[in-house]
Amino acid sequence: MKRTPLGSSTLKLVYFTFMELPSNRAHSIQIIKTCTALTHWDVQVDLVVSKLEEDPRDLWLRYGVAPLDGMMGIVSLKGKMGALSLLMSGNTVAYTRSTRWARFLLDFQWIHGAPVVFETHRKSLFHKRDPETGEGRAREDERERLRSIFRRVSGVVCAHGSTWSSLRAMGTKSLLLWYGWTHEVSRAQGPPWKVGYASYKDQPILLRALEEVPGLELHIFGGQEEIRKVGKSTLVVHPYMPHAKLMEELVKVGVMVSLDEGLKLADYLSLGGAIVAPDLPSTREILGKEACYFSYGSPLSLAKAFVRIKESPWLFSRLKENALSRSRLYLWPWKAGRLKAFLEEVISRRQ
Repeated sequence: MKRTPLGSSTLKLVYFTFMELPSNRAHSIQIIKTCTALTHWDVQVDLVVSKLEEDPRDLWLRYGVAPLDGMMGIVSLKGKMGALSLLMSGNTVAYTRSTRWARFLLDFQWIHGAPVVFETHRKSLFHKRDPETGEGRAREDERERLRSIFRRVSGVVCAHGSTWSSLRAMGTKSLLLWYGWTHEVSRAQGPPWKVGYASYKDQPILLRALEEVPGLELHIFGGQEEIRKVGKSTLVVHPYMPHAKLMEELVKVGVMVSLDEGLKLADYLSLGGAIVAPDLPSTREILGKEACYFSYGSPLSLAKAFVRIKESPWLFSRLKENALSRSRLYLWPWKAGRLKAFLEEVISRRQ
């Protein structure tokens, strides 16, 4: 097949996923925000999904985004071969987080000719979680698939410095860019005894910590709706809600807790909450000193962090101010501009 010109200066990105939209998965929020941000830098974006069950205009409202008019489309594909025609114009980059899509796009690159860029959130190349925790280690066959992709792609966008350093040592062109996007939104208004957790995972650790600290009100977003006493504190569980609504509810708490490194940290930073997070390399890389850290996996250490903030108005205020300051590192205009520049460099190296 012959590639046709797209335009003298128009950059096009085709983002390949296996998502079904709408979705309540965190990665769908990250991908939608990435695509939207790029349209505001005049990048034409096609988002490839497995199934689309809602009008895109309704999706934008659900996710709280506003792509530039006419610059973003959603393409529902039943099979992979139909994807090749999306890549036949010039100045087009194939982009994916999926190892399955990456291998397919690389195997058929002789047909479509577009550079392939892979995004990875792994730590030290292979770990889903931090190597220090001993969790999320990749199997050997998974390692080989990732090594093959890293060797063959035109570029890698990686979320963590440990992976960026390893890729650089391998000679793989890479960009260090954390996947979280922060926005200028309403600021956290709640008191230091009102805590929010924007996830349904690992709740037992939180509940054990809650038992140790009297007078807290813990709000968990994403679970079976309930209100009950835990020790001398109160647990409030909210059902799943769209991201835009979640942000409206999170702003009502003062302290925001994370049990690992994840997309929720971007929301916490945007809102300027007093952040409590595990003391891990990946969380320190994102938050710097702007958090109250606890020992990973320790309910007692987490409880002590809650007590420190609850009993120190000065610490509570400082953590909130520092979160807002740190959030500026991940604002979408700056991040999207860096990503666009990287994609343009990838294209120029193949021409």
